[in-house]
Amino acid sequence: MVAALPAGSGGGKSPVGTRLTVRYRADDPQVVARQSDVDGGAAAVGTAAAAVSALALLTVAALATLSRARQRARPARQDPAGTTP
Repeated sequence: MVAALPAGSGGGKSPVGTRLTVRYRADDPQVVARQSDVDGGAAAVGTAAAAVSALALLTVAALATLSRARQRARPARQDPAGTTP
C-alpha cells in the first residue's frame, strides 16, 4: 500500500521505500499514521506535564519559605520617638 503520512509524523526521517508499520482507518485506508507515532504518546505527555507541575510547585514553595525567612530576620523598625510600632 502507498499512502502519504501526515505532517509531523516523523516519517520524513525514513528514506523512500522503507517499510513501516502503519495504522489506518477502516473506512478510509488512505488515512494512515506510523505505529510508533500512536503508541504511548499520551503517557509521555502526561509524565512531562506532571514533572513540570511538580517543579513549579516546589519552586513556589521554596520562594515562599525564603520570603518568610527574610521577613523574620529583619529587625523591627523604630519610629522617630524611639519606640517600636
